[in-house]
Amino acid sequence: MQQKSIKKMQLFYWSLQLFCVAAGVAQLFIQPTQENILSTVWCASASTAMVQYLSRSDCVKDHPFSSLALLGFNITSLLTSLVSMSLYGQPLVNGLRAPEITFPALSILHFVAIGTHWVYRNFTPFSGAPQKIASTFFRPLGLFATPHISAIWMMGALGALSMVLGNAETGDVGGKTIQALSFLCWMPFLIPFYQAREEKNYCNMKKQAFFIACFVLLMILIGLARNMRQIMLIGPLQLLFAYYILLSNRGDLATKRSIRRFVLVLVTGALSIYLAADFATAMVVARAKRDKATYQEMIETTFTVLTKERYRLQQYRDSTDIQASTSFYDEKYIPNPILARLSETKFHDNMFYFGSRFSERNTEALIESFKNKTLSILPENIIKIFDREYRKNDYFYSMGDYYLYLIAGEERLGSFVTGSIWADFYTLFGWAFFAVTAPYMLIMYIALDSLSMREREIGVSAVGICT
Repeated sequence: MQQKSIKKMQLFYWSLQLFCVAAGVAQLFIQPTQENILSTVWCASASTAMVQYLSRSDCVKDHPFSSLALLGFNITSLLTSLVSMSLYGQPLVNGLRAPEITFPALSILHFVAIGTHWVYRNFTPFSGAPQKIASTFFRPLGLFATPHISAIWMMGALGALSMVLGNAETGDVGGKTIQALSFLCWMPFLIPFYQAREEKNYCNMKKQAFFIACFVLLMILIGLARNMRQIMLIGPLQLLFAYYILLSNRGDLATKRSIRRFVLVLVTGALSIYLAADFATAMVVARAKRDKATYQEMIETTFTVLTKERYRLQQYRDSTDIQASTSFYDEKYIPNPILARLSETKFHDNMFYFGSRFSERNTEALIESFKNKTLSILPENIIKIFDREYRKNDYFYSMGDYYLYLIAGEERLGSFVTGSIWADFYTLFGWAFFAVTAPYMLIMYIALDSLSMREREIGVSAVGICT
């Protein structure tokens, strides 16, 4: 009997499904309370629906970036939390303020996202719009051309320089322009993707592998110097995104060798995340000196905490535990700080909780804040033509800050607490917000897929992958 072959992407989706089911079953034993079981059922059901939709519809071939957004939405909002909390033997609802709102809301949003995406793909005026935008505006700019290897390294160097300079968020126009180029630093991570796409005719990969390894080390040093953990994660994730699109388009079959490699990657990745937990925590401990210390001092402080002052790691963990139980606001949820960077569940939960406590007056203030922050996108000189009293700096805060300000009645603006766009919709429209999110999602799908072209095997823009 001939053995049935499976595609590499099927193996990937089956693995996601297995993690989801196993984590869901584990939660039934970890804490069999009604709240935890209902939250788990919502989470596992929505994750299963998303994985099955992506797997069965094969939508990544024609709509790569919107499909990638769906996968990312599931991983960051539900799946990472479910799997991580189960791995650490903790209830899914542990540390959350409003799981009875958070998980139903995020899960129903998954079904809305899937339904909207299906309509978008099957209704020609919608599905054809991205290609029209791409061919009219982006292809003439060369956005879909494969960059030469030297161009990639030039862009990578420019991006790295932008990362080093950094801190231009509130500076002048020149500083902001340099800051805007920081996404280019991820370009060298796409070299293996281009090599695979061009059937190994793109570059001398053995030679480039050494340069990429050196660039990885450089990005780690920049991350340490600027005390920004995400810098160390984004590059590898961008490469994974690119390969996700590549393999989805090619439909390569999984061989015994590729399966062994896949398992090796999973084990290596899991081990790396576990070992890097202390490293990430050491960076947080060193963050207290970030505003005053030089880049060299930041690197030295981080390694001192990690090697000679490890007691400070436990002190920090103990302090976050106390803060989580006593503070009005906290972000403690997943125990592992690396996995926590891949999950937004706690941020959504915080804002759903605060938004559910808003009075009518708070909601009106929130609407006014939205108007003013939207207006602040324009140059201040133009704004003052219509309103001489307007000052952009008055609105230099996150929506998470404003939620806390309205609820706590304290001056918390400017700390840039992470907000949630889904909580914004919920706060403004109540449970009817699902009807409002569908048009928003549709616009996002069109915008994302305008960075891809169907004329080639994988006509995706490097700008789309890196941003």
